[in-house]
Amino acid sequence: MTATRLRLEVAGRIATVRLTGADRRNAIDFAFVQQLDVLTEELAQRCQDEEVDCVVLVAEGRHFCVGGDLTDFPPDPAAAPPHVSRMAGHAHRGIDQLHRLPVPVVARVQGAVAGAGLGLVLVADVAVGGTSATFTPAYPVVGLTPDAGVSWHLPHLLGDRRAAEWLLTNRRLTAAEAQEWGLLGRVVDDAHLDHEVDRVVSALTDVPGEVLRETKRLVRLARTRDLTAHLDDEARSIARLAGRTEAIDRMTAFLGR
Repeated sequence: MTATRLRLEVAGRIATVRLTGADRRNAIDFAFVQQLDVLTEELAQRCQDEEVDCVVLVAEGRHFCVGGDLTDFPPDPAAAPPHVSRMAGHAHRGIDQLHRLPVPVVARVQGAVAGAGLGLVLVADVAVGGTSATFTPAYPVVGLTPDAGVSWHLPHLLGDRRAAEWLLTNRRLTAAEAQEWGLLGRVVDDAHLDHEVDRVVSALTDVPGEVLRETKRLVRLARTRDLTAHLDDEARSIARLAGRTEAIDRMTAFLGR
């Protein structure tokens, strides 16, 4: 029987993706990526059906995710490439589906984050870390190249030069350094991590769902087009939302009418 590596929990309009392999430091094996693939497909459908307004990624135990489970890799040089290719197929569908979710994704991060575990943090729109969090690429040490979207996200976030230097030199970042670099949006003591994540989620879910979705869409599209086209899209979006009853009620309340 395959062990459960991840679990999807939905309460109200908040979905939680929970990494459940605390005893393995949430290392990624074949079962993990298969379950990620299936789980994120269900999650994408729930978002499409507008059942969910926010997704939270959390990990049980002391560590968020230490990356690939090397004991799951075949020692036979002929068997390793097809095995890793199948793993990457599942993992990358899962990462892509998380990236494409129309609602905000929040990552709650503690302890070690390495390898493909970085991809799970980088795919989030908001990342909240405990002071115990550390970030290490890990790929050069084991003779592998980045996966899970790490080499796509980091240049966008850090710029090409800093991204390349970090991936190649394998420097370990503290939580404070990760916040300075933009990998984490905020850092708190681990004892206050749940409370801070709850505050973030509460702030997000206080916003109308369509505003969350439209804002995320606009931010993502900004990477792909010029300012003129983006301004036109912003104008259409804000004009449409201004005619909604909820926006009118909120503006009236803000003005104290």
